[in-house]
Amino acid sequence: MLLFRQLRRDITRRQVTLNVFQPKYQYSNLFFCKRRFSTAYEPIRHASATEASNVKDVVDHGIAKKARRGAKYTLIMGGVLGSVFIWDYYFNARTLSRNTRTVWNGIMLILDYKLNYDRDNLEKMNGVHERAAQRLLDVCKKNGGLYVKAGQAIGIQVAILPKPYHALAQMFDAAEPVSLEAIRNVIHDELGMWPEEIFVEFDPNPIGSASIAQVHRARLHTGEQVAVKVQRPDIRKHAKWDLLAFRILMRIYENVFDLPLTFASQYISDQIELETHFDHERENTERIRNHVLTETPKHLKGGVAYVPAIHSSLCTPRLLVMEYIEGAVRMTDVDALEKRLGLDVNEVMNSVCEVFAAQVFKWGFVNADPHPSNVLIRRHPSNPKKHQVVLIDHGLSIPLPPAFRYQYLTLWKSLFTNDTEQLKAVCKAWGVDLGEDGFGAQMMGSAVLLQGWSGPGGRKRRGASQSREMRGAHGGRHGTNREDVNGSEKELTQEERMKRDLEIQRKMKETVKRFLQNYELIPKELIFLGRSMRIIQANNQVSVL
Repeated sequence: MLLFRQLRRDITRRQVTLNVFQPKYQYSNLFFCKRRFSTAYEPIRHASATEASNVKDVVDHGIAKKARRGAKYTLIMGGVLGSVFIWDYYFNARTLSRNTRTVWNGIMLILDYKLNYDRDNLEKMNGVHERAAQRLLDVCKKNGGLYVKAGQAIGIQVAILPKPYHALAQMFDAAEPVSLEAIRNVIHDELGMWPEEIFVEFDPNPIGSASIAQVHRARLHTGEQVAVKVQRPDIRKHAKWDLLAFRILMRIYENVFDLPLTFASQYISDQIELETHFDHERENTERIRNHVLTETPKHLKGGVAYVPAIHSSLCTPRLLVMEYIEGAVRMTDVDALEKRLGLDVNEVMNSVCEVFAAQVFKWGFVNADPHPSNVLIRRHPSNPKKHQVVLIDHGLSIPLPPAFRYQYLTLWKSLFTNDTEQLKAVCKAWGVDLGEDGFGAQMMGSAVLLQGWSGPGGRKRRGASQSREMRGAHGGRHGTNREDVNGSEKELTQEERMKRDLEIQRKMKETVKRFLQNYELIPKELIFLGRSMRIIQANNQVSVL
């Protein structure tokens, strides 16, 4: 009622009250209304030139004001981002930029697989694999640090990854050397003395540069040659954020691919982080050295294996000083083994396998990172015609409880005796359901042996990386044939091969999901133990080819 009276009073006075929420002037059908409402006493008329000019000035002023405000905010944002970049680069060890690169590439990789991966189109599948492998390689190279170690873990498994991922193998020696000044500062921070005060000689050129540390050759005042392992200056700061990014990405992959991938991510992170604590590596080295010297199996008697001695008085959480091994080569350097050292490669690899078998089944303490640079071969000091396996870098070593060792031994025994029931019993204790169709047992046996295993009545061919059925899924050697009712083989058409491969891939994924249903029961030691076995197999394949 009050509003109605007010409106009538305004009309009577031939005035219109302006609404505070509306502009004073507005256009309507090319006519300009000075007042908000038209009445019978004042019809709508054209705006005058002066009024139109005033409105134009107001509009231009608003646009200019917004432009100035946008430029101001752009400059402020640019300054903030530039300051953050400078702070991150010079004072934060590039932690922010490294993690941003990781997350961005991880998201793009997931989207690529989700949007472009077509199981019905081999060309598209290979294209996605190639792009994903290149992304991983670029991230590992640019970020360095623990990403190089991740590249080593991926690249060493070239036998089971799609071909585009083979490029990751170059990550073995991709760590860029740290400056001598940075190395000197770390030594001074740890021991309170400069290298020239501690050593008679200190080679400024590193003999090895890895993802976590750099190694220099030096000579003590006693005349003994030593290897000085110095941690990279910013690795501790990187490790915390790198591993956080790793766990986040694992969570993303778990949600996208519908597989429980994060159940062991914290365990993996903890083990990798321990590699940045050299006091932990010193303890591991002394433990494995004691095993080698005092608990040597019969087939390793005579010093077949050796672990360099540690100079504990010069060791700190970021510094490790150990005995220098002269004249040693990598276990995969076949030319050096045969031509320079005159050793039998097959005998060398047999000894390497025996050493790691002793770590797993006898000592219960296994090196989970036995890549070629960590397993060296030299002539035996007491018998130059024989070889000696030198084990170094024990930062990532995993203890194996006695109960687990017994189960793992039983697992291997069941595979060699084709005892499927015993195999199922061990896996059941680990929470792994192999099922009743035989496919699960076949997958488990092939994964453990790293070669085809078909169970009772099946064929097992030495050197095969997968069974006939699994090879077919990847287009392997026997992937083009099938057996008819008489046991003879017939050629498969391309359409038949594709249909069969798709069925096998789906079946394998469902089997893996069943394996991981009770993931809380799965021994986490299997993760690094399996990795160690795969690395040894890959080293063996390179050496004997």
